[in-house]
Amino acid sequence: MATKETCKLRRACWDNEVFGFVKKVTQELKPSDFTDGAGTSGYVDLTDKIPADCLILGWTAKTTVAWDDDTTATIAVGKSGTTDDLSAGTSGSVAAVGTIGNVCKTLPVHYNESEYTVRVTITGGSDFTAFVTKGDCRTTINVYYIELN
Repeated sequence: MATKETCKLRRACWDNEVFGFVKKVTQELKPSDFTDGAGTSGYVDLTDKIPADCLILGWTAKTTVAWDDDTTATIAVGKSGTTDDLSAGTSGSVAAVGTIGNVCKTLPVHYNESEYTVRVTITGGSDFTAFVTKGDCRTTINVYYIELN
C-alpha cells in the first residue's frame, strides 16, 4: 500500500529531484572461494562488479561462522593491486561471529570511472591455507554504492 512518504519519493524520482539510490553487491564467502596469496593472506574477487561511474560508499561483512582457526584473521576490501582501497582500517576481525564495516581508504567515498571488481582479502598470522582448514567459515560481504548514470 502506498503511503504519503512513498508517493513523495516516487514523484521526486519522476521529477528528477532525487538521484541515485544506494545499491549493493553482496556475496557469501567461504574458504574454498579464496585463492591462497602464497603467504598469510587469501583473496577472492566478487562475482558481481560495480558498474562504471559510481560512488562507492563502503562495506559491511557479517561473519556467521568464524574464521577461528586463526584468532588474528582480519578482512580488507579493495581491488587487485590496492587490496585495501575500500578499507580505511584493516583491523576488522572475522575471527569471531559478528558484523563489521568500513569506509573508503582515502576519501569518504570512492568514485570509479570504470567497472570495479571488488577484491576481499583475509589475512591471518600463519599460512592462509593452514588457518582455513575447517572449511565451514562463512562471511557475507556487502559493498554499497550509488550509480550516477
